[in-house]
Amino acid sequence: MKNALKNFLEIVIGSILISLSLLYLLTQYKSLSSLTDLMKQKVIEDNRVFQQQTINESYIDDDELYATIMGYRECPIIIDGNVVPVIGHDYKDYITFIRKGCYEKKYHYDADRKLIMVVYSHVGS
Repeated sequence: MKNALKNFLEIVIGSILISLSLLYLLTQYKSLSSLTDLMKQKVIEDNRVFQQQTINESYIDDDELYATIMGYRECPIIIDGNVVPVIGHDYKDYITFIRKGCYEKKYHYDADRKLIMVVYSHVGS
């Protein structure tokens, strides 16, 4: 009789814990949903315009080329025939390679399709 009562209490306590867990998950879901709805409403009422711009990656301007030189380079860069090595830090010299305007970007790969060089060619304003 003792074991039957013990098993019955374990089942009841387990059921209560599972019920409380499900109740907690339901309230958290409702809170998250209401917060999401509130944020959507605030964005709509804010009257700000959000814009997504697609960029043609094969053409960049001179400012982006400056940033490319200053940033992390995983392979050599060639700008109108002038080489900017991977480990070079002579930025004053490299910046003289860049002219105002738009540059066309081409990637060169080896036989294993590993990127070995990026070539930038000035195409004008």
